[in-house]
Amino acid sequence: MTNITLGKGNFGVVLLGKLRKNCSVEVAVKILDTTRLSRRLSRTISKANDIEEEVAIMLQIDHPNCVHLVDWIEAGKTAYIVMEKVDGGELFGRIIDPKWNGMVCCL
Repeated sequence: MTNITLGKGNFGVVLLGKLRKNCSVEVAVKILDTTRLSRRLSRTISKANDIEEEVAIMLQIDHPNCVHLVDWIEAGKTAYIVMEKVDGGELFGRIIDPKWNGMVCCL
């Protein structure tokens, strides 16, 4: 992982990373504070393993219009979500940009 920040959110930060098996492949590593996340999710998720089931499904998704989830690691109170790095900024930024058609961005 590098110290280059790709983004920030309510629950953590996204840093630029590189795959160990192929250092030329860049990935986005989302680092989440699971204590903050679990407080928020406790209102909506009934079982603790629902998150693990969702991650297992996401690991199987292989579609050109979906960001590929490479791996997911939980260490103590921190979760590391390793995803395909996609250039071009955040989707939300595109949706609210008056120059772009939001419906096209969502497809």
